Amino acid sequence: MELNITAYSKVGKRIGGLDSDIEHNPRHVRIYRNETFPGRCDEFESGIYEGYSDLYPVRADLYSFWRLVLLCAAIDETPYEPLKKGDMPFYELANFTDSEGTLGTAVCKKLHEDFIAHREKCSAFIEKWNDPDQRRFLEKYDDWTAATKLASDGGCIRFH
Repeated sequence: MELNITAYSKVGKRIGGLDSDIEHNPRHVRIYRNETFPGRCDEFESGIYEGYSDLYPVRADLYSFWRLVLLCAAIDETPYEPLKKGDMPFYELANFTDSEGTLGTAVCKKLHEDFIAHREKCSAFIEKWNDPDQRRFLEKYDDWTAATKLASDGGCIRFH
């Protein structure tokens, strides 16, 4: 399954609900607050928002596998039980949908700190594999680092 994400900064005001008949506009942001994962998007209600300052699209192909490798690298073990540890690195990604939802500003700030703090550790973990795709993993890592930084500025990351 392929996942795309888009990071937005400085998201504007809410102008309607998701089921409103607002005409599609590329400057609108559609935010879906996935209530299965409380606390991931507290700054925004589900709805259509007017405008944003900047955006950063990411094609997050093989996202579920990438997310598992990210967790293994960050905690130096295979994660059989770590999803209960709310203070673990990347917890908000590990315990979140891989299809549709939105991560709010506060979560993006925390994740950005995780991406900055764990880059060397994740890079060293991946290099042990001696796999030609290791560079691709790090490219995605850097994409997520950039996306979380952008969204930390009054924005969000939308999974779609």
